[in-house]
Amino acid sequence: MFAVLYAVWALPETILIRHICLITGALFGLYEIFQFRDLLFRKLNGANLAVWILAGLFAWASLHLIFLSTDFSLQLEEFSSIWKRTALGAIFALGLGLALSSQSPQKHKYYWPLFYLGLLAPTLIYLLKYFLTYYGQRWGVNAPEYLKLHYGSLPFYLPKTAYVCFCLPTLAVALGQLKLNIGRHVWLCWGNLIYGLTIPAVFFVFYGENIKNGVIYGAFLVSVFAIQLFLLDFKKHWIKKTLLAIVLLVAGVSFITNHIQKNESWRTLTSDAKIALDTQRYDQWKFNGAKGYPNNDLG
Repeated sequence: MFAVLYAVWALPETILIRHICLITGALFGLYEIFQFRDLLFRKLNGANLAVWILAGLFAWASLHLIFLSTDFSLQLEEFSSIWKRTALGAIFALGLGLALSSQSPQKHKYYWPLFYLGLLAPTLIYLLKYFLTYYGQRWGVNAPEYLKLHYGSLPFYLPKTAYVCFCLPTLAVALGQLKLNIGRHVWLCWGNLIYGLTIPAVFFVFYGENIKNGVIYGAFLVSVFAIQLFLLDFKKHWIKKTLLAIVLLVAGVSFITNHIQKNESWRTLTSDAKIALDTQRYDQWKFNGAKGYPNNDLG
């Protein structure tokens, strides 16, 4: 259920599938929470404190709507859409976590490939769309519109923020799994190959869609991974770790340099940031484009 939901959440025209997965997952989650309710009502610890903090957040949102709202109709619309889906997702996630924690480690080996496939699905879907959009006709493939990339106010357009939200966590998980395997001195395995290929695949998405913050966040994650890997028990396999760190460094610098050279918006980043920070002088952000957009000092 999670794999399907994560795969289609950002895709347009999938609201029915999303709602079915989300509601069904939340119902199963409630059942699991009830089964393990004693864990939540024990003495506060690191395991259940986060759950109660999250519950407090939803309680505060409810109280704010009832007693402190300044525009009740607008906030009720937000509460019944965004907050409702967030609550269902939280119940789903908590129930899934409790259910998985009760399973034996042997069963985790069977669940993990499906779980990771769900995480990887948004990236794979983008790659499929990209190649069908730019190479489909050359290959003699007449792809339907929903399997092509669209930009602007088109039915199957997907905003850049969706790619960051759904591809960046996959990169983080892949790097974490690589670090875990290398820490166990497991270097050559199919899992590491898949996790390793995930890294350029995610950056390809950010490069193809010209997502600057995705590139920055991804580079930060890879840098943290390389530093931790280099410092983790350095005496063991230090040659392999050094070579891997060098490969990541060279590949990362080459990728970012090429992206900056081919993307003029990087050159105006500082000028754009000055305008973005001066919200009093440049108030166009309040009008959703109705008053046009400000020009930076480069014009």
